[in-house]
Amino acid sequence: MIRRRLVALFMMSSLALGLGAGHLLGRDAVADENDGSEDIFESLQRFNGILALVKHNYVDELEAEKLIDGAIHGMLDDLDPHTNYLKPRAHERMQELNRGEYSGIGISFDILDGVLTVISPIEGSPSWDLGIRTGDQIVEIEGESAIGITQSEVFEKLRGTSGTKVKVGVRRAGEPEIIPFTITRANIAIKSVSHYFMLNPGTGYIRANRFSAHTADELEDALDTLEEEGMERLILDLRGNTGGFLNQAIRVADKFIAGDKLIVYTKGRTPDSNEEYYSSDRATHDRFSLLVMIDQASASASEIVSGAIQDWDRGLIVGNTSFGKGLVQRQFLLRSGGSLLLTVAKYYTPSGRLIQRPYEDRDRETYVMERHRDRELAETDSALAARPRFETAAGRPVYGGGGITPDERIEYDYSATATQRALLNRDERFFFEYANSFIDDTRPDLGTFEHFLSDWHLSDTFFGDFSEHVLSQDEELAQDSLNVEREFIDHWMRVEIAGKVWGPTKRYHVIMDHDPAVRDALRYFPKADLLARGDVAGYLELRDEPSMMESIR
Repeated sequence: MIRRRLVALFMMSSLALGLGAGHLLGRDAVADENDGSEDIFESLQRFNGILALVKHNYVDELEAEKLIDGAIHGMLDDLDPHTNYLKPRAHERMQELNRGEYSGIGISFDILDGVLTVISPIEGSPSWDLGIRTGDQIVEIEGESAIGITQSEVFEKLRGTSGTKVKVGVRRAGEPEIIPFTITRANIAIKSVSHYFMLNPGTGYIRANRFSAHTADELEDALDTLEEEGMERLILDLRGNTGGFLNQAIRVADKFIAGDKLIVYTKGRTPDSNEEYYSSDRATHDRFSLLVMIDQASASASEIVSGAIQDWDRGLIVGNTSFGKGLVQRQFLLRSGGSLLLTVAKYYTPSGRLIQRPYEDRDRETYVMERHRDRELAETDSALAARPRFETAAGRPVYGGGGITPDERIEYDYSATATQRALLNRDERFFFEYANSFIDDTRPDLGTFEHFLSDWHLSDTFFGDFSEHVLSQDEELAQDSLNVEREFIDHWMRVEIAGKVWGPTKRYHVIMDHDPAVRDALRYFPKADLLARGDVAGYLELRDEPSMMESIR
């Protein structure tokens, strides 16, 4: 293998689902005497013959370009789920994403068996705010069926000028009917470290939603700020982070892992695909307690970072088993203006775990969705016992077989009730508009943000006025259903008031303060403290004593 130090990293391999950047430009295939070129030549002759017969004799007139594109996709479909051919317009849009901004509804998506499927909503986007979720299927757009939609049609129909609206129908697992959403398009800023703040005294929180070209620098700014504010422990939230650039994953891991330690290595068929990446001493921060939150949508670069932190016993990984995307793509630019994202190697964590989960004998829909459908089953004791077992640097057991299995499992159901969806999914945007009206009309004395966060709740008068406003706008809702959802209404009104008065970061702070998974994660800092001190024996002793855990609030 080729050993590379961090300072020599210039590789920009694509890691993300749907995001990519590369360092190889338009490499032509050159056959040698032993590569089977004669067989390829005969196969190409056969293909050309069939292409000519179809082109000239098929009952309907066909465009040769569509036939060729179909053949290319058919060939790549027999490889792996992440090798992908991008036509020129799709390649341009990918570059647009990498540059950092576009206008649309804000989703990462894939088309699975002709169905537009949400991989994850982009945090802070209109889709995120409305509660569109991973696994949702967009089956209607502007009242017309979206079944069989192409990638180019997705961009044409869902992107548009900021402020314009698009109506979609969503099919969601467990819901008997199509759920309607009216989404107001907005400029989607592709900022990787979207929020950071002190969650409570001593506890910092950083949300990284992707690994783009500037993630490591954004994270450095966040860490410096939080350390100045007295951070003694950190939650690094990588839930829903589908990946990004390899070099940024290395630089992020380097901030937590001391120098000259293996962070990740790759193995492929060609010698230049076998590489090792190590940490340096330049960027490492103090060894504070660290929790890394992951879920079934955390993929690729997220898995490199969490896997390295886990293998070196640097922090505690909490949440659900990650997606399991450990295939390395290189981008080959084509003369047509398109590109080929070709899998050339696989990623392994320092302990030797293959990050990629099995994809053979699975269609694309099963591959993408099985982690969401089977996440509870995948983490039972019997399931773990059947997976390859590895050990961290200190001898803690960790498991291969695809993805990063958390040290502590946290599972919550974020499903919304029909009333909750109605309140969040109206053109009038009840919470946002009523919070603005409340602030503008009453000019309340809310005190400091800290006081507001801990003490402010809806008064009976406020709740009554809000209910009256909602019922006047939506005849299908009833007062009884609003009474049942008072706690939900209280929370989202606090969210919107915080955003109006203190800005988007404080708005997100309120959301995370109420997030049950974050609250549960705080319980595990005593274990993370022991790992930070290097007391693995103490960690293993505490591991089976949940009664000893105390929430840090």
